Amino acid sequence: MALFGDSLGSVYNVGDSTGWSSLGSFDYNGWAASMNMQVGDSIVFTYNPQLHNVMQVDKDDYVKCSTTHPKATFTTGNDGFIFNTPGTFFFICGFPGHCSSGLKMAIKVTNSAPQTNTSPPPPPPQQPKTPTLSPPPPSPSTFQGPPECPPGGAGGYQYPPGFTFYHPNAAAQLHPYKFTLLLLGLALLK
Repeated sequence: MALFGDSLGSVYNVGDSTGWSSLGSFDYNGWAASMNMQVGDSIVFTYNPQLHNVMQVDKDDYVKCSTTHPKATFTTGNDGFIFNTPGTFFFICGFPGHCSSGLKMAIKVTNSAPQTNTSPPPPPPQQPKTPTLSPPPPSPSTFQGPPECPPGGAGGYQYPPGFTFYHPNAAAQLHPYKFTLLLLGLALLK
């Protein structure tokens, strides 16, 4: 199910309402094959972290259900991935027996949507006669990206090439020290 529009890429819940679970007989590879994943799209794994995890592995470890050399392991129960490059990405659950019973997924990501229009492209727009000015990009000192959410709280973690980890609820969370400062500021205003 797509959660956001095409401007930022679409966000899909792995397994739809089933989530990432070994209960039942959900076909994760069938689900992945039905998707038209493109660079910029995201997937979110939702699961019980006491019962499952998500490991990104290479093709050999995916086929063997091997957990000995994961590229990354995530354990929050709500792990998101933004695909930055095309390719096939392999995910398994690292809990014993889960991968071999079907809790694994290979998902193909392409550069763009397949072209369905065979007509020639429209002519390029004409240059305006007067130059237009566009606002400068924000300076690094004024722009703040999303909060860092490394898995397991380990700082300095390098994510594998091809995707970016994010926590879907990160924007709604406030770090404890920022919350304390906010409360102190409000107290001083009274």
